[in-house]
Amino acid sequence: MSALARLISPLVRPWPSLGAWLLLVFVGSSVPMGEGPPVDFPVSPDKIAHCLAYVVMSALAVRALWRPGRSWWLVVAAVVGAMAFGVLIEGWQSLLGNRSCELGDVIADAIGAAIGGGLAVGGSIEHHRRTGTGRTRVGHGEVQRRETD
Repeated sequence: MSALARLISPLVRPWPSLGAWLLLVFVGSSVPMGEGPPVDFPVSPDKIAHCLAYVVMSALAVRALWRPGRSWWLVVAAVVGAMAFGVLIEGWQSLLGNRSCELGDVIADAIGAAIGGGLAVGGSIEHHRRTGTGRTRVGHGEVQRRETD
């Protein structure tokens, strides 16, 4: 492992990264926002930002919970959890005097969570396929971890 990888590795562990991202989204969703300049895009930059934030959140959640060989329900739980967090944040914003609750934000969050979950699963499967790591059945329901050097 390179020196850079050893330095960065503790910083990108799944659970701390997910916790930090959840905190960042919560804080960012709680601060007052002014109206931005009008833009002429088919989709507002706000909805794109929501979608991207939940792509990252869901990908981190899937990375923390699921690996090939584990139950697919963990993927569903990670994606639904990210979607639920978006709903809770919108509810929280409705209680604040300086933010608003929008159905469009919830939809953008859900789309981002679904995309992030799919990307994380695909990336994990591809990584395990390339490296030859993962779980394999060895007989009589036993599971053995195999790794390559």
